[in-house]
Amino acid sequence: PLILFTHGNSNQIYMDTDGQVGFGTSTVNDAVEVSGTVDSTGGYEVDNSAVIDGDGFFKPKSSADAAAPNNSIYYSTDASKLVYKDSGGTVNNLY
Repeated sequence: PLILFTHGNSNQIYMDTDGQVGFGTSTVNDAVEVSGTVDSTGGYEVDNSAVIDGDGFFKPKSSADAAAPNNSIYYSTDASKLVYKDSGGTVNNLY
């Protein structure tokens, strides 16, 4: 593994042999593992779609109810409002 240290013996950046990276930890279970607070001046995107914009606003994905997965929060294009689809597939309004 590749390990970068600063002022002491605690690792700051760790890359294992599979290419997974840890920031502040050597216990890496995903592609990127962070121990501590993540601070961003920009937004947060998944698959080129904003999840949180640069001002900190939550940007839920839009979906038809039938296409949305269970256990998800999304903007329903059927109901034109923010909803939660539970584990049984029931769509519930969020107020």
